[in-house]
Amino acid sequence: MPIQQQEVWSDINFVQDAQGRLKKLVNVDSVIASIDSILRTNRGERWGLPQFGCNLTGLLHENMNSTMEKYATQEIKEAIETWDDRVIVQQVKFFADPDNNSIDVTVLFEIGRAHV
Repeated sequence: MPIQQQEVWSDINFVQDAQGRLKKLVNVDSVIASIDSILRTNRGERWGLPQFGCNLTGLLHENMNSTMEKYATQEIKEAIETWDDRVIVQQVKFFADPDNNSIDVTVLFEIGRAHV
């Protein structure tokens, strides 16, 4: 039976800089996976860590107006920056598609300089 290879998300990679100091390298795909996990997890859903996540599903049936957009933006920004200290959220953009009853969310972020 052949051994199956698994994909591993790892941030534990170090390189030596010009002065001989170790620097942590951040796997960008891992950061994206982390953000995805934070946004798709409802608070209270994760056993042992009930505050983890973001309450986006609670907004599903709300009218998306400027007040709700501000609230959702703050919710997304706080959740990501609370649960992944590598990430600094620059902007959250909403694109409403009322014909399909959906909203696309784009999060623009940078990885903090201390982690690069």
